[in-house]
Amino acid sequence: AAWLATFHAVSAFCNAGFALFPGNLTPFADDFGVQAVIGALIVLGGLTIAALPWTGEELEETADAFASLWASVRSWWSR
Repeated sequence: AAWLATFHAVSAFCNAGFALFPGNLTPFADDFGVQAVIGALIVLGGLTIAALPWTGEELEETADAFASLWASVRSWWSR
């Protein structure tokens, strides 16, 4: 059971779409807990790669760039 759980957790995190059951994860279609965990892992896996380099100074620089871009868009739009 631990192998199945680990395999499906990694598969969901990587959004690979692999499952070890004959019907993939359709036997768990009515199980909210399984669906919530798989869905959360898919979202976290998708966001982690984008968020990893955003630490400390890099995050501050990115936030400043977005703020500057938003100020430019607002001033252009209010013409």
